[in-house]
Amino acid sequence: MDLAINPFSSGTRLRDMIRAIRACKTAAEERAVVRRECAAIRAAISEGDQDYRHRNMAKLMFIHMLGYPTHFGQMECLKLIAAAGFPEKRIGYLGLMLLLDERQEYWLLLNVGRDLNHSNQFIVGLALCALGNICSAEMARDLAPEVERLLQNRDPNTKKKAALCSIRIVRKVPDLAENFMSAAAALLKEKHHGVLISAVQLCMELCKASHEALEYLRKLVGKNCLEGLVRILRDVSNSSYAPEYDIGGITDPFLHIRVLKLMRILGQGDADCSEYINDILAQVVSTKTESNKNAGNAILYECVETIMGIEATSGLRHKGVRDIQGDIPWCMLFADDVVLIEESRSGVSQKLELWRQTLEAKGFRLSRSKTEYMKCDFSAMGYEDGDVSLDGQVVPKKDTFRYLGSMLQKDGDIDEDVSHRIKAGWLKWRQAAGVLCDPRVPHKLKGKFYRTAIRPAMLYGAECWPTKRRHVQQLCVAEMRMLRWICGHTRRDQVRNDDIRERVGVAPIEEKLMQHRLRWFGHIQRRPEEAPVHIGIIRRPENVKRGRGRPTLTWTEAVKRDLKEWNIDKELAVDRKRYVALNMLMKAIAVDTQAVQRHRATILECVKDADVSIRKRALELVYLLVNDTNVKPLTKELVDYLEVSDQDFKEDLTAKICSIVEKFSLDKLWYLDQMFRVLSLAGNYVKDDVWHALIVLMSNASELQGYSIRSLYKALQASGEQESLVRVAIWCIGEYGEMLVNNLSMLDMEEPITVTESDAVDAVEIALQRYSADVTTRAMCLVSLLKLSSRFPPTSERIKEIVAQNKGNTVLELQQRSIEFSSIIQRHQSIKSSLLERMPALDEANYLVKRAAAASTQAAVSSVNSAPAVTSGGPLKLPNGVAKPPPAPLADLLDLGSDDAPVTTSAPTTSPNDFLQDLLGIGGAPSTSTDILMDLLSIGSSPVQNGPPTSNFSLPGIEIKPPPVTPQVVDLLDGLSSSTSLPDENAAYPTITAFQSATLRITFSFKKQPGKPQETTINASFTNLATTALTDFVFQAAVPKFIQLRLDPASSSTLPASGNVSVTQSLSVTNNQHGQKPLAMRIRMSYKVNGEDRLEQGQISNFPSGL
Repeated sequence: MDLAINPFSSGTRLRDMIRAIRACKTAAEERAVVRRECAAIRAAISEGDQDYRHRNMAKLMFIHMLGYPTHFGQMECLKLIAAAGFPEKRIGYLGLMLLLDERQEYWLLLNVGRDLNHSNQFIVGLALCALGNICSAEMARDLAPEVERLLQNRDPNTKKKAALCSIRIVRKVPDLAENFMSAAAALLKEKHHGVLISAVQLCMELCKASHEALEYLRKLVGKNCLEGLVRILRDVSNSSYAPEYDIGGITDPFLHIRVLKLMRILGQGDADCSEYINDILAQVVSTKTESNKNAGNAILYECVETIMGIEATSGLRHKGVRDIQGDIPWCMLFADDVVLIEESRSGVSQKLELWRQTLEAKGFRLSRSKTEYMKCDFSAMGYEDGDVSLDGQVVPKKDTFRYLGSMLQKDGDIDEDVSHRIKAGWLKWRQAAGVLCDPRVPHKLKGKFYRTAIRPAMLYGAECWPTKRRHVQQLCVAEMRMLRWICGHTRRDQVRNDDIRERVGVAPIEEKLMQHRLRWFGHIQRRPEEAPVHIGIIRRPENVKRGRGRPTLTWTEAVKRDLKEWNIDKELAVDRKRYVALNMLMKAIAVDTQAVQRHRATILECVKDADVSIRKRALELVYLLVNDTNVKPLTKELVDYLEVSDQDFKEDLTAKICSIVEKFSLDKLWYLDQMFRVLSLAGNYVKDDVWHALIVLMSNASELQGYSIRSLYKALQASGEQESLVRVAIWCIGEYGEMLVNNLSMLDMEEPITVTESDAVDAVEIALQRYSADVTTRAMCLVSLLKLSSRFPPTSERIKEIVAQNKGNTVLELQQRSIEFSSIIQRHQSIKSSLLERMPALDEANYLVKRAAAASTQAAVSSVNSAPAVTSGGPLKLPNGVAKPPPAPLADLLDLGSDDAPVTTSAPTTSPNDFLQDLLGIGGAPSTSTDILMDLLSIGSSPVQNGPPTSNFSLPGIEIKPPPVTPQVVDLLDGLSSSTSLPDENAAYPTITAFQSATLRITFSFKKQPGKPQETTINASFTNLATTALTDFVFQAAVPKFIQLRLDPASSSTLPASGNVSVTQSLSVTNNQHGQKPLAMRIRMSYKVNGEDRLEQGQISNFPSGL
C-alpha cells in the first residue's frame, strides 16, 4: 500500500520548510509555500496538537522574519511559556520576544511573575531576558519589586540579567530609579566581571534618568562609590592573564571603558569627584598607551574623553591633548568568500585539502560546486601539468573569477570588471530614471542622488584597479551620458562638460577614482609589514618574469602616478590618527581654548587633507578657533585653499568662510575684499542671504560704492560663470553705473580703469544671454538695463532692443516685465528719471531683523517637516514634485473609518522659483524675504499670479503657513498702494482639557471670526507634567472627511519640566457640515524623554457645541 506524506503538515521539520522556501525561484512560489505552511500550523493549533507545538513556533518565527503575518500564533507563545519544561519555555519566550511587543499586553503577567520566582536559575534568566526586551511601563511597575529582589541573588548570572532588566525598567519608568539606587551601588562590590559591567551600566542609566540618583552616587555614598570604581579599574588593570577576559594582552577592556564613562558622568561639574578621579586617570593614560593594540587605544581614547568631560587639572588636560597623537591601529574586515593563493597546482591542492579537513572538523562543509580555480601565468616557474582536486573531485578551471563582487581575470586586466561596474551603474540609473529625468527636480538634488546611489555602484572595487586611459574614458563617457540626461541635454546641444558638472555639483569620476585608490593605499600602508596584503602589493615579488611587449601596468605604478599628480608623500598615509585627534580637540576647545590654539597650524593643514572626513572636521575646528586676533591670516589661508579645493568640499568651505567674514569683519573694506574674492572663486555655492547682506552693506557704504563697482566689474570679466557674483555685479552696475564709467570715489590704492557706457551695457547683455543664467539672474539683468537707460541716455535705443528680445520669453514674468520696461523706455520719458533714480540706503538694522525672523521661521518649518506626516493614502509630494510611496497612514492608525479625506500641507521652501517670486513680487502672500529683495531692486509691484505657484512642498495632513505679514502692494507704473486687514473677534467658548496623562496635559481654547461660523481657530496649549523635559515634541491630528484641518508651527519643540512654561500651537478647523455634525478629532503626540521615544494618542469628544 502506498502512503502519501503531506510535505506541509505540522510534523515537518523546520529545516525542511527552510529548504522548500529557499528552493523557490520566484516570490509567488515562496508565498505559496508560506501560505500552505501557515495553513498547516493553523490546523495544528485548532486541533490542540501539543507534540509539535514547539516546532510550529520555530516555523512561525522564521516566517515572521521573512515578513509574513503570524498573529494567529501569538497565543501559542503563552502556552509554551506555561509549560513546565525548560526547552518549551525557551522557545516560548523566544517567540514572545519576536512576535509580540510591549503594546500587546493581553499575555498574562502571572506566568512571568511565576517564572521570576522559579527555583531553576535558567528559567529565571529566561523571564528576565524577556522582561528586559519587551516590558511596558505598566509591567515595569508591577514587576519592579521582583527584579529588585533578584539583584541580591547569589547566582552571578541572575544578578547580571536582573541588572540589565533594571535598565529597561528605569528607561520605561524613570520614577522607579530611586528603588534601584542602593542595589546598584552594592553591585559595584562584586568580583564577577559580567555583574560589574551590568552594574556600571545600571548606574549610568540611573544618573541619566534621575538627578537624585546622580547626587546619591556622588554624595550619599560619594567616596565609597568612587572608591569602588577606582578599585575596579586598578584590579582589572593590574590583574594577571585571564584567557576568558583577555583581548590583545589587556584584561577586559570593555569593563575599563564602562567604568571610565561612569566616572565621567559622576565627575562632570563636580570638583570634588573630579579631584578624586584625576590620579587614576593619569595612571591609566600612562599605562594603556600601546599604539599597536586596538584595545589599549580604545581605553586611551576613553580616558581622554573623561579628562575633557570632568573638572580635570590643566596639566592632566594638556597630557590628554598630547596623548591624542598616539597611533591608531586599523583592523580590516573580510567577507565570507575565501581565496587561496599558491605558486603551483600541487600547493593549491594541498591548501584546499587542508582547508576542507579543518572545516569539516568544525562541523562545516566546503561547497564543491562553488569552488573554482584560476591560473595566472605571472610566476617564473615552469608549466606544471595536472589538475586541482578537492577530495578526489577535479575543481573546474576558470579564466575569470567573480570575487567579492569584482571580476578577476587571469591576465590581471580589468576590462571585464570595468564593464561590469558600468552595467551596475546603469542598472541603478534605470531604477531611478523617473526621478532623475523629471525636469521639476532641482539639478543639485539629482546630482546628490547620483553621488550617493549611482557612482558608488560604478566605483565598487575601483580602489584596486590599475586603470589605463581607456578604462577612465569608458567611465567618463558613461558618467557624462547620465549627467547630460539629468540636465535634459544631449551632445547635440553642445553644452560643455564642465558646465554640466557645475550645474549638478558632481566632480569628475577620474578624481574620485584616484581618491579611492589613494585611500586604499593608505589602508595598506598602515597594515603591519608582515601582513599578506602588504607583502603582495607593496613589495614586488622577485620571481616575476618579464613578458613580451610592453609591461603590464601594475596597481603600484598607478598609485605612484596618483601620488605624483596630487603631490602627496606616501608616508602621509601612515598618519591616520588625525581624525581622532581632531575629534578630541573639538571637545577640548570648549574647556581650554588656549591648549588647542597651539595646534592651529596643524589643524589648518588638515583642512587641505586628501581625506574628506578629516577636511570637514578640521574646518569645523578652524571655525571655532577664529577670533579677532587671528581672523585675517586664517581667512586668507581658507580663501587661498578655496581656489584649489574640489567641488564636493567647496560648499562647506564657502559657508564657513562667509560666516567667519560676517562675524569677525574688522572693517568694511576688508569685508568687501573677502566677499568679492569668495564670489569670484565659488559664487555658485554662496547662499542667497550672504549676497543679500553684501548688497545692504554696499548701499550704506557710500564711500566704498565706487570701489565696489569697479572690483565687481573686473571680477565679472574674469569669472562670468559664478551665479552669485553675476547677480551682485549686475545689481551694482544698474545702481552705480556712472561711478564705473567716470571712476568716481577712487581710493588711494586703486588704479583707474577705462570702461565706457557701451562696455557696461555689454556686461549686462552677456549676463542676460548666458545659457546657464537662471530666471532670477535674467530678471535682475532686465531691471539693471532699465536703470542704465536712464543713466546712459545714448544707449537707450540699444537697451530697448535688448529688452524687447524678451517680449516673447516663455517665462510669463520675464515676458511681462520686458513689455513694461519697453513701455517705460519708449513712452514715459518724463517720469523715467525720477522712477529709476538711485535707491536710498537700505535700513541695515531692519534687514537684520527680517533676516533673523526668516531664519527662525525656516527652523520652525524644518522641525515640523521632520515629523511623521499625517496622510490618508495620497502620494507624498516632495519639493518640485518628486513623489514617493506614502508612509503608514495616520488616519488608518487612528481608525477614522470612511472619513479619510486627505488634508494638504503647504510649507514655505527655498527654491529658485520662490526666489524669483520674491524678486519680482509675484505669488501669494509675500514672505519676509520678499520685502528685502523688493527693496534691493526698487520693485514693489505684485501682479496677480496666473496658475499655481511654481514650487510647492506639501505633506498630506498638516498645513503649515509662514508668519503673517502685511506688505504693501505697489504698482510699478502708477505707484498706487493698498493694504488690507481682516477683523478678528474672540467667540465665547469655554476652554477644555482635550487630553491629559501622567506626563502631558493639552488644553484647547476657541475663537471664531464674524460671518464664518464654519471656521474655528483652536489655540492648543501643551504642558509637561513630568519632572523631566520632553524633547522633539510633535503634535498631530486627524479629522473626518467633512472637516478641513490646518496646523501652524508650534512655538517650541521642547516642553520644560514640571509645567514651568507651556508650548502653544494654532489649529484652523473648517466644519463643512456645521450645524449638522459636531467636531471630531483624534490626536497623537510623539516626544522623547531622556533620548527615548514616547508615543501617546487619544480621541477628543468634549468639544463645545456650536463648533
